[in-house]
Amino acid sequence: MSITRSGLRTRALQLADAVGSGRWDVTAGTGEIDIHMGVVHLREWKRILNANPYYRVARRTPAVDSSARIAISTLSDTSVADAVQTFYRVLMVAVNNTPYKEIIPKEGLLAGIQITTGSAMPGSNIWFRQGDYIMVPDAANTAAVTGVWVNHVPTQASALSADNVTVEFPEGYEDLLAFELAAIILSKGAAEADASGTMKAFAEDMRRDMLQDLSRFSIAPQVLAFSDTAAEWGG
Repeated sequence: MSITRSGLRTRALQLADAVGSGRWDVTAGTGEIDIHMGVVHLREWKRILNANPYYRVARRTPAVDSSARIAISTLSDTSVADAVQTFYRVLMVAVNNTPYKEIIPKEGLLAGIQITTGSAMPGSNIWFRQGDYIMVPDAANTAAVTGVWVNHVPTQASALSADNVTVEFPEGYEDLLAFELAAIILSKGAAEADASGTMKAFAEDMRRDMLQDLSRFSIAPQVLAFSDTAAEWGG
């Protein structure tokens, strides 16, 4: 079951018993209902990607400038309005088919100095975040192909180009958005706090089922694994 922005707005208003009420601005895209809808939509996608980081994956091939920086803004794809892929988290950085390791910014600043001064201390094959950039100290102006694998969230419901465009969400769980939106509708002015709480409870029940479904793709057992290399922990 897919749902359009108009369908989601109507469903939420029905759940809140607010159809035809003048208390809420239902202007498509810019009214308070749709603004809340966009917030709810984005929050749920972030929950999904925290439960399963590989649910929406893309590879970006950004340039590394002379200061060894990759602009984080280049990790999103906004070329198609209703199919935006807005960067959420980095999954892997690789240069010339060599995976690079993320380190904390404090260590990264030192590594950058070491590379610049020719220090013998290791500072290669690493990356870290610095403000609006990803720093790759040993790859400034590199001609090698740089790959950044990311996960991403879709176009927010409020930003879709028209009411008849489908809201991107896992199949069968679209009502979760409607229940969360209904809870916000009912909370206006704290007028229906109990009813709002009931809607949120329904939403949470559906969310648990959804995240359980999406967190695993197969029946293979889940295992714990080291995030670093065997050489670093003595294996």
